[in-house]
Amino acid sequence: MRKALKTFRPLLAGVLAASCALATAQPVVQREVIDEGGIGRYWTLADGVVPGAPRYPQQFVARGADVCVNIGYMINRDGTTSDFYLLKSWSDGASALSEDELDAFVNSAGFALSKWRFARKADGPVPHPVYTSATLMFFGGKTGADAVAVRSHCAIADLAGFIDERRNDVVTNRDKLASFRWDRTHSEHMPHLK
Repeated sequence: MRKALKTFRPLLAGVLAASCALATAQPVVQREVIDEGGIGRYWTLADGVVPGAPRYPQQFVARGADVCVNIGYMINRDGTTSDFYLLKSWSDGASALSEDELDAFVNSAGFALSKWRFARKADGPVPHPVYTSATLMFFGGKTGADAVAVRSHCAIADLAGFIDERRNDVVTNRDKLASFRWDRTHSEHMPHLK
């Protein structure tokens, strides 16, 4: 048994060293963030693909709410879409939906986006994976709202800035939570000074 360990340890150390070296040698893949409607430099819709509109969720037809969602997504090297993430949502005030109710609209939008396919633009550079977003709208038919008005609630003019801002909000909220935990923990166990 000891002989096996003597042989195994150097082998394990060598494997670990090699894997660490390989891990540090891997290039960091940066994904380009492109504003909605700006992917035309690299991508075009694949032949025969018509970007499908999401279906209005049947369970909310009677309410007739106008809804928009902005979904962030990745266009992969092969032109497929993935990594869907809800960035923004809105429903009209008279028929405002709860976050749980909005999930049906988000799922419908995500399903529609998952069917989109892109192809390399013939005269463009070699495409690479990019992160972008799409504003998708649902019209309940009761308000007579126009597309521009509804879209304005979910459109994101600067996607990279929006993502950075949200990251900073998360860090700020984490910091606040950590501070709250620190204050609460230490104030419970420390005497109050007068």
